[in-house]
Amino acid sequence: MKMTRFMHEHNLAPAVLGYVSENGKDYLLTEALNGEDGIEEAYIMQPERLAEVFGASLSIIHNLPKNDCPLPSRSAEMIAESESNILRGYVDNSIITENFNKAVKRFFELKHLATDDVVIHGDYCLPNIIMKDFRLLGFVDWGTGGIGDRHYDLFWGIWTLRYNLKSDKYRNIFLDAYGRRELDPERLELCRLLAGFTL
Repeated sequence: MKMTRFMHEHNLAPAVLGYVSENGKDYLLTEALNGEDGIEEAYIMQPERLAEVFGASLSIIHNLPKNDCPLPSRSAEMIAESESNILRGYVDNSIITENFNKAVKRFFELKHLATDDVVIHGDYCLPNIIMKDFRLLGFVDWGTGGIGDRHYDLFWGIWTLRYNLKSDKYRNIFLDAYGRRELDPERLELCRLLAGFTL
């Protein structure tokens, strides 16, 4: 709720109408954004254009001012959660396909690289971008957003394009539209591991 309200102030999320927590479950009611999400057929049928808009839209989020963001330390939180999950043997095998011990070793080698450098969405996937005729209207599902490592969103952007478009060939269009000067392969690898070790 806090992130949705924060992003609404920047015209990148719907207005929050209400929030209820009941029986251990949270319910967030927002206004509707008058558009379609990124997995609508009209967008999927134009994958190059979709990947380009998707990359450019992520750069808009990452260039927001961080000053008033209500969740300032997402990378540290995800690292702590990953370490806890590693101790109990949790791993998402759809993301981390290599040997568990090898992945854990690599995680501990890389974890010091994580930064809290930009406002992140936290679940940057095609169903969470809302557009009208490829014009960005905003984003939904800000529950894991905050200030974190830009590579976490970049990882999920690459992942969702592969998953929803059934191909990895749109990755470069996405990264070019975002801006390759910001890309660090080791931080991207760390964020893949973070995604695989967090729920």
